Amino acid sequence: MYRWMRNAHLLVGLLAVPMLLMYGLSAVEMAHPTWFSRRPEVREQFVQINPAPAGSDGRTLARDLMQRCGLRGVLMAVKPTAKGYHLELGRVGTSYTVDYDRTLGEARIRTTTRTFMGMLNRLHHIGTVRSPSLAVDALGALVLLVSVCVVWLAVSGIYLWFQFHRERVIGSVLLALSIAYGLTLMILIRTASP
Repeated sequence: MYRWMRNAHLLVGLLAVPMLLMYGLSAVEMAHPTWFSRRPEVREQFVQINPAPAGSDGRTLARDLMQRCGLRGVLMAVKPTAKGYHLELGRVGTSYTVDYDRTLGEARIRTTTRTFMGMLNRLHHIGTVRSPSLAVDALGALVLLVSVCVVWLAVSGIYLWFQFHRERVIGSVLLALSIAYGLTLMILIRTASP
């Protein structure tokens, strides 16, 4: 049992490392934003859409712009305006804001491209498996899998610690300290004023 548990502990740890490194690096970036450049690149372009596509509504307009201009991502918002539509499309590294004016037959497309650290920041906040994007859902499933792996690492690590009698004391002390540290942080975060 010990050998199987040790091998499983090592394998699960290796599988979780890339995702844990991503979360760790993005957490450092959020805690110390001045250390990294997160200023996104913003571009603006104007596209003539005259006449508007037949039966045009916001979704049809978004599909047309995706084909014509190479916009990629998930359509997150479609809002009718007095003169046309306001659309928001996006994926993890890039987002698009489109303001279509039917009186001018023109769409203003604002493209915001995040830096690598800005993209990691966005990845850190994704945690769903019910989005319109298959890639976001896959990432959400991966987050769930890595979360289960981390719980497995904790439980199997405690088991492995206690298999060595001479390490039980230091293991108990370290476990108690880590629980006390974690609980103290949670209490401070919940009660600290902003």
